[in-house]
Amino acid sequence: MNMNHELVSNLAQLSALELSENEMAAVSKNLTAVLESMEILQSLPLDDENDRETFFSAAELRQDEVRLSFCREDILQNAPQTDGSYFIIPKTIK
Repeated sequence: MNMNHELVSNLAQLSALELSENEMAAVSKNLTAVLESMEILQSLPLDDENDRETFFSAAELRQDEVRLSFCREDILQNAPQTDGSYFIIPKTIK
């Protein structure tokens, strides 16, 4: 599908965007590329349950590991005020 000037203009209006002619051309080109990618994905033969399982099992996930990300002392040394363990912030709710 090709995103022509009229479609992009309509989308911009619906999105309350003001686009210059250069921006309209760039958006049209980008949206056309996205839609072409979606057409390729739609053409994949995933009619069989086994095909879906193969497709989704190909993406291996890492194991969840508990690990420290930051040292508390290092983080707190940048705070304007602390009590030694936590940030002290101004009261925001009355």
